Amino acid sequence: MGKRVAKEINEVVNKFYPSLENHFIQFKDLDNSYEELVSKFVTLEAALEYAVELDPMNVLYSKSGYNLCKRVIAIPKSHALADSASAMSGAIIGGLQGNKYAQKDAISKSLKATELKNLINRASLIIIDIEKKYIERILSIEPDNIEITNALKAEETLEKQKLQENIDNLKLKEKVNNQLLIIGYSILSVFILWILYGMILGALEVKKANGLVTMILMLIGCYAGYLIKNKRHPNLKK
Repeated sequence: MGKRVAKEINEVVNKFYPSLENHFIQFKDLDNSYEELVSKFVTLEAALEYAVELDPMNVLYSKSGYNLCKRVIAIPKSHALADSASAMSGAIIGGLQGNKYAQKDAISKSLKATELKNLINRASLIIIDIEKKYIERILSIEPDNIEITNALKAEETLEKQKLQENIDNLKLKEKVNNQLLIIGYSILSVFILWILYGMILGALEVKKANGLVTMILMLIGCYAGYLIKNKRHPNLKK
């Protein structure tokens, strides 16, 4: 009886969820459309959880839960990205045509698309935990499940790429900071040397500065700035 009930629950959930998805797609421009989809998803997921409890060794129900977790994020996100691109195109065309109303409408749509993307990102933090639960159950029954292992490998690769991008961004930021500090200290050093040189010329009653000496002072100032930077900020790479 438990297995029969579990089977019925799984069939109802898989038939009912596409209706929720279609409803969201139709009314996605309205407020709270995505929150309503997620709320109904949570209800369906709770039903699937009960189906798994009734028939824990049937991997079909865990796969249903896993697939729904993917869909409730992926499908709305694809529409949000499409709306954002469409709004951007509308703003550009409206600007070229000088149509202020088209531009305002495009900006409004862009804001809604951005808000939807933010909602999806926040919801994904919750749904990822639910997804992990189904992944663990699937692998406990089918350790060599190709779909799951490939998905995990893809996620691992993506995480490595993001980590590498963060490292590259930090290195670039460090390099820029390093160069800015060198330039700043160099300008300060040249300025101080130029003042001292001007004081010496004034003391010697020389009205015109020597071009060669000026160039030498600038080179000395740049090198001094480099040394000062290394002394004050030794942690920054050279």
